[in-house]
Amino acid sequence: MAERKFYRLTNDLLFHIVMQESEVALRGLVTAMLSKPEEAITGVRVLNPINFQEKMTGKEIILDVKAEVDAKEVVNVEVQVRKFERWRDRALYYAARILSGYSPGKAYEEVKPIRQVSILDYPFDSPVPKFFYNYRLIEDDIGEEYSDKFRLSILDLRQIDLATGVDRLYNRLLWGKLFRANSWDVLESLMENSNLAKEVVETMYKATIDDSMSRWLSDKEILERDRAAQDAYSRKKAMDEGRAEGRAEGRAEGRAQSREAIRSNMIRVGFSEEQIALALGE
Repeated sequence: MAERKFYRLTNDLLFHIVMQESEVALRGLVTAMLSKPEEAITGVRVLNPINFQEKMTGKEIILDVKAEVDAKEVVNVEVQVRKFERWRDRALYYAARILSGYSPGKAYEEVKPIRQVSILDYPFDSPVPKFFYNYRLIEDDIGEEYSDKFRLSILDLRQIDLATGVDRLYNRLLWGKLFRANSWDVLESLMENSNLAKEVVETMYKATIDDSMSRWLSDKEILERDRAAQDAYSRKKAMDEGRAEGRAEGRAEGRAQSREAIRSNMIRVGFSEEQIALALGE
């Protein structure tokens, strides 16, 4: 391949482009996350496509991919490289919002199953490290599943070495390698033994050539740099304010301790409370 600017697949805009432009890639990812063979689904489509002819605005900073599978299930996939302090609550909130907003006015039995998939490029905060997590609503004692219409799955890219035979079977290990690849050379090596990887990499490459898509990628990179700079400034400001507050509190504490020492000494030598108050300006 000719030399082109490289973006990792963890770039959420590039990820969205690949899923939107290639049904093969979208089908491959969805079936991997659902633990199904690719032939198990007959149709898949992106429900939130991007119009690359329009100018990018700030709302495109975070770009999940919402896909409908066989017109009967919704899979929402996010790629997350920045750690949020309350990420679990955030993921749950977005999944619940999709569930409540996708089928307005429908009868309860018509509500489509929702699968929230998070691909994390930082360690997931679980006491048991795994490559792939799948959470369901189940009863504590008997293990009965309350409903199969709401599940959350997590692919922890930092734990790729813990991938199992099942992860390999459903191509989750392959996807982990695609997301972690840090050069065209690494991606090209993955293409050699996988038609799915070939499709993904070729779609990534085309995105860097297409004028409108490459412009979006460039604009997104600028937005991310601006956001990172703002985050760094906010952290520094908070630290500076914290240090200033700490110094002020230290001085105040010192003054309070000094006043107490003076008060104790005055009491010891026989001054009255009135005299002490007058001396200390109380």
